[in-house]
Amino acid sequence: MKILKLIAAILLGALMIAGGVGHHTNKAMIMAFIPDFLPWRVFLNYASGILEIVLGIGILIPAYRQQCAKYIVILLILLLPIHLVDVLREQPIIGSTQAAIIRIPFQLLFILMGWFVSRGEPRRNSDRNGGKKTETARPKV
Repeated sequence: MKILKLIAAILLGALMIAGGVGHHTNKAMIMAFIPDFLPWRVFLNYASGILEIVLGIGILIPAYRQQCAKYIVILLILLLPIHLVDVLREQPIIGSTQAAIIRIPFQLLFILMGWFVSRGEPRRNSDRNGGKKTETARPKV
């Protein structure tokens, strides 16, 4: 299970970093996703790109992996409506309606991967008390 979590963390980290860099290198496309009614759209673009890069790096660091994975899940859930709206556009920002539709299950897969990485390893009984054996309480007679 540890190796699967590591693979998922590496994939998510790479995707988040690449996505974050995309906010800076492909600004026009990303800006098209940000609704017009939101203030400071340019700032939101750059800030969310930096956040994605930081979370992508963080998930690669074992000490921060679970916490960053939780934040990635939250971020991906918050961004899901933007991608759902793109499916309904006459001309989706991502390119085609088919690409916009295909993106949704991938977004859900990334959310599931983040959730999987965020879960702690199951603890064995011996781990719960520092490896020490404990006696079970016996009823007094």
